[in-house]
Amino acid sequence: MFAWIVFGVFVLARIVHAIAYVSAVQPWRSISHAIGALATLVVVEEIVRALIARV
Repeated sequence: MFAWIVFGVFVLARIVHAIAYVSAVQPWRSISHAIGALATLVVVEEIVRALIARV
């Protein structure tokens, strides 16, 4: 369930980023890019935790 929430946040951030890119609204473009990057880092952290738990 958590992965789906993070995935939805990532997709929403990328859609906002694309719209902001086309519309040339800089603050929202940077913010949405940062949110997408943060969502990616959250997934990486969860994968690392799962791998460490298996050891």
